Amino acid sequence: MIQLTHYDDGKGKYQSHEVSLKVPYGINNQELHSYIEYDFSEITGYGKTKEEALNDFMNKFNYILYEWQAFANMLNETNVVTDNMLEVDCVGHEVK
Repeated sequence: MIQLTHYDDGKGKYQSHEVSLKVPYGINNQELHSYIEYDFSEITGYGKTKEEALNDFMNKFNYILYEWQAFANMLNETNVVTDNMLEVDCVGHEVK
């Protein structure tokens, strides 16, 4: 799941608070029978033919696009993302 992160360096100055994304490295999508990256540039389609590879690429691309669109909708239209924001340290590790 794509999540927002928050870091506060505690100095109370300009840029003391940082909000960024925690994006999973990849997921195993059973429906597409493959490991999928959330980074569009990391998507690779495979197949016995050019057409099969293109179709595989398009399926993976559209899946990731759908995931990012769902995240954007939750971010802009609900409090789901902001209510589940992770607190992180200065290197991005979750503070529990």
